[in-house]
Amino acid sequence: MPGYSYGATLYEDMWRGTRSKFTKEIINMLGRSNPLLSKIAGNDNIRGKVGNSGKRVVETIVARAIDNVQWVGFDGLISPSSQNILEQIEWDWKFCIQSFTVLDMVLSVNRSDELVDLLYEMQEAAKAGLRKDFNIQLYSAGIIPPPAGSTAGAKVDPHKMGGLQYLLSENPYKAGLVVLGLPRGGKPGDDYEFWRNRSGQWYSDTWPANDLAKGKALLDTMSKMLDVLHQDGNEIDGIYTNHYFYDLLNAYREEKVVINNISGEKRDYGFTYLSVKGIPVYLDPSCPKNKMFFINSKEIKLNYLEGENVRMHIKEAPTQFAKSYITTFIGNFTCSKPRFQGMLTLRPEAKAAVPVDMLLPKDCNICDFANFVDYDYTVIESQQIGDDGVEMKGYSGSGVPHAPTEPQPAPTPKEPQPVDPTSK
Repeated sequence: MPGYSYGATLYEDMWRGTRSKFTKEIINMLGRSNPLLSKIAGNDNIRGKVGNSGKRVVETIVARAIDNVQWVGFDGLISPSSQNILEQIEWDWKFCIQSFTVLDMVLSVNRSDELVDLLYEMQEAAKAGLRKDFNIQLYSAGIIPPPAGSTAGAKVDPHKMGGLQYLLSENPYKAGLVVLGLPRGGKPGDDYEFWRNRSGQWYSDTWPANDLAKGKALLDTMSKMLDVLHQDGNEIDGIYTNHYFYDLLNAYREEKVVINNISGEKRDYGFTYLSVKGIPVYLDPSCPKNKMFFINSKEIKLNYLEGENVRMHIKEAPTQFAKSYITTFIGNFTCSKPRFQGMLTLRPEAKAAVPVDMLLPKDCNICDFANFVDYDYTVIESQQIGDDGVEMKGYSGSGVPHAPTEPQPAPTPKEPQPVDPTSK
């Protein structure tokens, strides 16, 4: 804005908000669709916690069932056992700020010829920025990515919240893996299965070559993942993915769908939403390009320190007639039951080239369901047995003897007797 006496940089927003050549309405383009973040909030999973004396929060969780079922005789001896059923998770408070500064004189000029509330719009923009960043954090691993073109690995950012790629693991059996202060890595079937999410990996040499086959593989694996996760009353309420998987699934469904010209069975070919086994599939552009998440949102929580849930502070600038409006948040994401969450990953390399510590064990890979073993359950072998060794024989519950159980020989037929001819 050349020629504006006080400088275009300082007054640009005020000018746009007050000049009569503009409409009185401002077109707000800040609204964003954050399906998982919205669902977490809708489940009342944004919860305040009282601050502790230290920075770290420690919570106790019920980790294991009491596995001491015994079948004994009525006169059998009781043999109780001691078992560890509790574990604890630990996490830190993370501090986030969002700020903007407004010159007092600019705000005064705006209010004297006000068509829009400049301060209100700036506050709305600040909130939109927070929502955008929270959604990014929700899918993050809490790391600092390497610069473009750099061969250096990513580094942990101790100031950021750890989202789904931290709370859930692509390979939950990775040696030495610790999440929320609790060991996760180890051997399939060990004592820490409860702390591992369900996972599946495809590789460049196991991922089909054409889109139709890819769509079928994707749908079949999603169905298997839901079968495994829908146990013990768990309810997955959303599947979250990116454009690649979403478009692939949509194209496959359009290819295979049968539309009947019958009232009540008609379907709009421009599908309004996708679902698998009744579970909605959400498109979220913030989701990593090669991942799909199966989430029970009731178990994902955004914790905040009481009094610091998006709190606004106003500070006077020491050398200007200006105020800084600073919004703060102190909190962190947690997942209370990772066992009931799932993640699918499409890795770009062939299986043989995957680093050993990232290679999912074959019997734990839902994408290779033919070899999958669910270590939460004991498979009962096919068996057949009679009463021998199972039920007592020879008498009824009332003490009345049973008839012999062995087959008895057939009775010897009687010889026919001669008939007396004198008899009548």
